[in-house]
Amino acid sequence: MIQRCVKPPTRRRLVQATGVALSLGLAVGAMAAEPTVDPEADRILRAMSTYLGGLTAFSVRADVDDEVIDLAGQKLQLSSSASLILERAASGR
Repeated sequence: MIQRCVKPPTRRRLVQATGVALSLGLAVGAMAAEPTVDPEADRILRAMSTYLGGLTAFSVRADVDDEVIDLAGQKLQLSSSASLILERAASGR
């Protein structure tokens, strides 16, 4: 039988997870051959990046469902939700 302990994520873990997800997405994009990148998708991603880069704060909410099948064949669904609030520190620029 598979047992999992699900703890509510801390703000630090959510920020770390978001950073890892974004880094992996950028790394995969960089590894792809240039001709296979859809120009429209690239334009949209760059516009989103520019928009988020200009914000002083933003938040993200997520509902996550995870399905696990134990050794007895029973399907278990684990549900959780997460909130991330990001505020940039004031810079002396």
